[in-house]
Amino acid sequence: MAKRQLNRRQNWRIEKIQEERATRAARRESRVVEELEGGDLGPEQTGLVIAHFGVQVEVEAQEGEQSGQVFRCHLRANLPALVTGDQVVWRPGNQGIGVIVAQLPRHSELCRPDTRGQLKPVAANVDMIVIVFAPLPEPH
Repeated sequence: MAKRQLNRRQNWRIEKIQEERATRAARRESRVVEELEGGDLGPEQTGLVIAHFGVQVEVEAQEGEQSGQVFRCHLRANLPALVTGDQVVWRPGNQGIGVIVAQLPRHSELCRPDTRGQLKPVAANVDMIVIVFAPLPEPH
């Protein structure tokens, strides 16, 4: 398949859009870094990871006046991979967004093999697993 022939204006427009996207991403990244490094974070607290969304996780506060509340948190770059059920140390920020600063040791881990056969953690600190199945209809 031949490469598309674009005129000068189309090439200029594509480059302009790419530059705008790059500057927006850099501005967003710098804002996140400033928020993480800024002094507007609260004291360190322990929490429980209840959901993972790629670069952010939801943490349920376990102590203090915010106990039981759920916060969306950014991850520090030096942390290992977090999974649902991990106990973490985090700092609340403004607007309901916090930062995870440390992972506490796991007492159990549920893993599954990935496509290369290496074990990948799925959940941590699992106390009980319940398997439920129905007698009807009969499995094939």
